[in-house]
Amino acid sequence: MNAGLSGRKLHRIFARITGAFLVLLFMFSYMSSPASADNEAYGEEAYACLQFIDQNLGYRISDVKKTTDTRARDNAGNWIVEKLHEYGYKNVNPITIDLAGNHAVSYYVRKPGNSQNRLVIGAHYDCVETKGVEDNGTGVAVCLELAKRFLNTETPLTIDFCFFDGEETIGYAGAYSYLEQLGTGGIFCYMNLDCLGAGDIMYVYGGDYEGDTLVRDWGYNMARTVADELGTPLSALPAAIGDPLTPTRPNSSDHYYFNQKGIPYIYLEANRWVKPDGTRAREEKPHFYNSADPGFAATGGQIIHTTEFEDLKTIESIVPGRMKNHMTAYAHIASVIIRTMDENAPARYSVYTEKTPGPSTEPTTEETNEEPVSEASTETEEETSGESTPEQTEESTKETETEVKTTETPDTTADEDKPTTAPAEEGSTEAENRPGITLDRVSIIYLIAASAAIIGLVLLIIFSFRGRRSE
Repeated sequence: MNAGLSGRKLHRIFARITGAFLVLLFMFSYMSSPASADNEAYGEEAYACLQFIDQNLGYRISDVKKTTDTRARDNAGNWIVEKLHEYGYKNVNPITIDLAGNHAVSYYVRKPGNSQNRLVIGAHYDCVETKGVEDNGTGVAVCLELAKRFLNTETPLTIDFCFFDGEETIGYAGAYSYLEQLGTGGIFCYMNLDCLGAGDIMYVYGGDYEGDTLVRDWGYNMARTVADELGTPLSALPAAIGDPLTPTRPNSSDHYYFNQKGIPYIYLEANRWVKPDGTRAREEKPHFYNSADPGFAATGGQIIHTTEFEDLKTIESIVPGRMKNHMTAYAHIASVIIRTMDENAPARYSVYTEKTPGPSTEPTTEETNEEPVSEASTETEEETSGESTPEQTEESTKETETEVKTTETPDTTADEDKPTTAPAEEGSTEAENRPGITLDRVSIIYLIAASAAIIGLVLLIIFSFRGRRSE
């Protein structure tokens, strides 16, 4: 009789303990699992950010030659900071630089990884006298989505998410100040996000030539390989353009100074560099236009820097769905790159093996058989070349493939040629405290908890059986 009661008591005790443990395990699973890079639909956050930019943050001008009223630029910078805080980043680090009467304000956040070597991902948020939706609201929006996705997700490399000012007409000032103030040590690769939505063709560029030798092209190889595996192939710069030589594009955006300092880059961009049949001679003009769709004929196919077309509603009416489709694809490709890029990536991606019949020359969201539209009468940007610093650059570029200007290269190691602002303090970053729980740790905790729960259930069954027998 007493043995039976003892058995029943033990049975009840183990039943309560096991039940409570399972409840706690469920609560831990629900509340503590970190955000995964795959737990949301790609492009959703980016497109929502783009819509806000379109409606509220146009005319983000930094250049005092254009306007002395930089409140729109300042409002955009403040909004970016607010979004990063909303996502969970505690320290948003400003980087400022003053040059030629301009005051550029950039921002970055650091997401620690398994290595102190870091992948820098950047998008410029300033624009010209337009809403700046394509150039470069699309890049900013995708960069924000990536920052949100990877805050609590384990990555092989530390990630710096950067939002640069002063790209337009101030010579990539934000990227320049980031490198000057933080230095190049530990930067493994730079990914540039610029004009990702409206152009006909999704491109990727990377590498540079030393004489006749292509160097530092593994990032380009990785991006094309990842895109092929995801079923969204990226195109290379057409050989018909001739200069720069495919697959490089060393100028035209914030990756310029990274490349100048020997840092591999991946430059993502949606544009159109060829006719719909895939041909274009070097001497044919315009070399720079975004789309062959007849809806953009008024500007010769140019979308960026035009008041006619750089407006989300207008672009959507001409090429419905393209903006979100391209941003979604780029967000997915970039996410896979972030999750898989480690110190062994250069060896793994030393070559690129074509998995498609050839680089796509057709729009990714719709087919068109239209001939290229007439040459644009609107202003295009001249491409910056050589070793020019922001102080020497009057206009940055999104590019024409005309003759480029070369300027004398200053010695950037000389104190008088460096920006006077001090480097950001290491303590201002989030490197000391990894946010959240990493996936590997969570997996281990789940394994231990599940094992304990199984053992508890087995003991419960044993004591229950023994209790019945003792009766």
